Amino acid sequence: MRKCLVLLALLLVGCGEQDVKQESDSGVRDVIANVNDVPITAQELEHVMLKTFGEYAAMQLGDEGRKKLLESMIIKKLMAEQQLAQFSEYELAEFKLAQQAYRDEYLSKRYIQQNITATPVSEEQVKAYYNANLSEFGQKMQRKFEMITLPNSKAPQNALDSFVKDIDWREHAQDQKDEGTALILSLGTQGDKGLSPFYRNIIANVALGEVSKTYRLDNKLIRFKVIAEHKSDAKPLSEVKEQIRKTLSPIQIKRAIKEEAARLKQQAKITRYAMD
Repeated sequence: MRKCLVLLALLLVGCGEQDVKQESDSGVRDVIANVNDVPITAQELEHVMLKTFGEYAAMQLGDEGRKKLLESMIIKKLMAEQQLAQFSEYELAEFKLAQQAYRDEYLSKRYIQQNITATPVSEEQVKAYYNANLSEFGQKMQRKFEMITLPNSKAPQNALDSFVKDIDWREHAQDQKDEGTALILSLGTQGDKGLSPFYRNIIANVALGEVSKTYRLDNKLIRFKVIAEHKSDAKPLSEVKEQIRKTLSPIQIKRAIKEEAARLKQQAKITRYAMD
């Protein structure tokens, strides 16, 4: 038997012998530890190092850091081996399902990275998004309002019905005060600091020149009239174009993934069964 092996070795002299030796030596060098006959390779250490610390930090790790990381990997393999041995049949089946799910998730992400290219965001898409979302880029509508308040919790809900849009609220409020009604007329704008969100929402939903319905809040009656409005301009499209592209790019990627998924389904044989 030994003579046969020697003869076989002689036959591998030359380029073939050199290639086999280099491959063997490389394999030996790649294994940096064995844990109960389970090898840990240099490539595995490198992978864990990059995932744990990132590329830049991994380059700065040094021999001592690599040794500590290897010890951590050894301990994890020992614990994993023990845990696997303790699994019941149900837990083992559950573990295999988790493995399969991770495999599919990992491979599908790699497929997307290597095979799917999203269509670049067009100028038309940028303009359409800009025009539909001007408030996002600084356009604001400021409304000036009058608010009439009746601090009488027992007053009927219709006590402010005489404050309609076609009259001067200042004069009417003064007339009411002269008749003994304790009214308060206030002026303000929608963007006033400290304005109640409840008030702000009412004002936002009242058209210019119109009057809100009467609300009872905190034991008082209130009513609003929008008397003026000013719209501030949004930033120019040229200033926010790249921001819009960044916003729309993920949408383009999702669209490309959806299209590729539809193509793959058409090419595949898929059978679905009832799940109940």
